[in-house]
Amino acid sequence: MSKLWRSVVVFITAISLWAGLAPAVSTQAATSSVDVDASAALAIEAKTGKVLYAKKC
Repeated sequence: MSKLWRSVVVFITAISLWAGLAPAVSTQAATSSVDVDASAALAIEAKTGKVLYAKKC
């Protein structure tokens, strides 16, 4: 019985580690109609440098 118990514990530990290390799923909202109350605006993603929003730039 102890061999079965050890296998169950190893299986649960492996699943827990896999779930904890798996990348989180992120959902990005696609908003094409953003209105900023400014004469000019610019939003850039810090890590990639990708322009997320530009208004009269």
